[in-house]
Amino acid sequence: MLAGDSSAIRYKNNLMLAQVFYITAEANALQKATITSGQQHGCISLLVSAREQLTTYYRYCSINAGIPFSLTIQVDKLPDQSFLNDITAFLFLPAFYRRFNRRILSLLGKDKNLVQKTKDALNAAAQHHGIELHQFCLEPDHSMEQNEIKNGSTVLFTSAARFLTYFASTIGRNLSTGNYYFVQDAQAGYPALIEETMAVQQKFAKTNEEIFSLALLLKDANDEKMRLQQQLLLVQTELENYKTHLEVLKSGHQAKELQDYYNHEYEILPTWFKRLGHIVKVVMGKRRFQSLFSDTTKKNTD
Repeated sequence: MLAGDSSAIRYKNNLMLAQVFYITAEANALQKATITSGQQHGCISLLVSAREQLTTYYRYCSINAGIPFSLTIQVDKLPDQSFLNDITAFLFLPAFYRRFNRRILSLLGKDKNLVQKTKDALNAAAQHHGIELHQFCLEPDHSMEQNEIKNGSTVLFTSAARFLTYFASTIGRNLSTGNYYFVQDAQAGYPALIEETMAVQQKFAKTNEEIFSLALLLKDANDEKMRLQQQLLLVQTELENYKTHLEVLKSGHQAKELQDYYNHEYEILPTWFKRLGHIVKVVMGKRRFQSLFSDTTKKNTD
């Protein structure tokens, strides 16, 4: 076994390293979800196919404030502004699932162009409030051969059994990347799905201890890389905002008004009046007498 903290490895065996989103239209699924302190058990993703559902969803999400959740939007038409506003309201809830400060949303729809336009509209609505999204365009699985992520799309597993088979066969190569998996199977149920997924992971960890340990280390490194990239982006954005803020201050600050007053009022004064002012400074001790005869002599500003 690799050198390291074995207790930390055992602890991470109890984590859901591959994030599973269970898609359901049952708002009370949040009440059925269980959370154990210190463990990550996947996420409920509420399926939105009609705007009328949002009021009920919002109430359940507010009541079950400690249960992580996300939204999966069924796209059949372009969303209007009212719908976008309703979706945005969910993004402010503390339990809305996020990774590196990016809220996770998923979209379902047969028309890819319509889905893309909806995705763009949601991004714009979120960015208006300073919120960053990570959206997945889901494609239902029809055969195991199609269960590869391509062109930024993510597979929607419509069978928990098919997902578990796929997960077991690919866990070795996908574990360190922290893939997202989306499952919609009302017969399976969320608690049972998570329990079975954990069993697959623990079985792999037990029979491939060294590979699993390496995967954990690689996943931690990838997570840290993403965290630093996100932090760098935030710092760059903050610097740009600060630069813009300074420009605004320069254009309207009192200092500019004082400079304008100086340019207009002082520079037009006759030379003899300015020289008289220098003599007054000498008398007041704010300027040395020698400086009246030499441009290189430093002024006493003490």
